[in-house]
Amino acid sequence: MDALIECDPTSQTRSPVNLKNKWRSYRNGRHTPNLALVKAVETKFPGSFAVLNHPLWSLLRLGRSVEVEVPSPLSRLPPSLFTVVWGGSVQSHHGLVLAPEWNAQRLRKIERQAGLDALACLVALLRNAIESGDRREAHIFSRSLCRMMLMMGRWLYAHGIAQPMVDYLEELLLPLAAHDGQRHSFGEQGFRSAANRLIGTASMFEANENLLLTNVQKADLMLDFLDDKFTCELSVLVGSVTCPGA
Repeated sequence: MDALIECDPTSQTRSPVNLKNKWRSYRNGRHTPNLALVKAVETKFPGSFAVLNHPLWSLLRLGRSVEVEVPSPLSRLPPSLFTVVWGGSVQSHHGLVLAPEWNAQRLRKIERQAGLDALACLVALLRNAIESGDRREAHIFSRSLCRMMLMMGRWLYAHGIAQPMVDYLEELLLPLAAHDGQRHSFGEQGFRSAANRLIGTASMFEANENLLLTNVQKADLMLDFLDDKFTCELSVLVGSVTCPGA
């Protein structure tokens, strides 16, 4: 990245840039690249703009109220997610106005769309519940968030963001969604092991049955495994741990 981009080509300054410190600050989350630099990266890595400029990253900034952040980022998400959340068009809603009850069937409609868009939606729902003081509902959303993270495990590792995301969630976000002294976690063996077991089991099933599943069908299969609809008992991959002070 350093060799290809070198520095922000839109910068008006002529002073030299300490590239090592600059990119380290991005990698460690101390700073975020500005929009012009993200666009410059797109010229070298086509498709990166959609990931780097995704609304998920804004929604994960806990220093900003989700009530302020949600309308703008979520307006960029696909209609299929709005249909689940609001049951209507986005144009008729301002802010995050939710139906009174979330059941497993409704949550699954988001989970089966596993990807950055669906992750952003769950983070928004989770943070909204936290800020509203509804710890029980926040706990429900945090379980769905953990399930989707496992389903996306290989993609997250391939893009180099799996461990930073897991650390962030376990240290900062999931404790805020603790209920009755418990918060969700990624099983006894940790995230990598849990994700590999889930995805590997689904891939083995697909191969043994000589199937060629679509992404949505694969997501449904993994959700069935997590719901223990087969004999694998993979629901333990999303566990609970004691959260002091919760």
